Amino acid sequence: MGGVIITQTAEEYPEHIDKLVYLTAFLLDDGEKLLEYAETDDNSVVTANLVVDEKEGYATVAKDAIEDAFYADCSAADVTLSRSLLRPEPLAGLVSPVDTTEENFGSVPRIYIECLRDQAITLKTQRTMRENLPCEDIRTLDTSHSAFLSAPKALVDHLGDIA
Repeated sequence: MGGVIITQTAEEYPEHIDKLVYLTAFLLDDGEKLLEYAETDDNSVVTANLVVDEKEGYATVAKDAIEDAFYADCSAADVTLSRSLLRPEPLAGLVSPVDTTEENFGSVPRIYIECLRDQAITLKTQRTMRENLPCEDIRTLDTSHSAFLSAPKALVDHLGDIA
């Protein structure tokens, strides 16, 4: 959900942001909703295993799908630690539309780092989002969703180049 957060932050404070870096993240246009967009990704392990609790107002991913969805190429220690830190996601962030303008969000340069083996947001979906909202630069990592765990040096190299 980090992509939605940085998008909305850029809408509110564009003068404070030099660049937005989307790391295999949702890059949504004005009016789009994360959950509706995610549901178009037929091959996403997350979408196929999303557990929504409307009464409690949150969503989770089925426990037996978490590793494949987010940490497929991570060490066992990283998977164990990450699982212990996961919490249910409030539904509001999943169903609220992104609210952006060309003057604010549109004025901030965007860079996208795609992850080729991501099963949370598949490569096809990452590329479709970028077609709809082009980025000034595109980088690639041959990782699953959590490149910050599985390939931290390669990620840092990209971020250093971008900075």
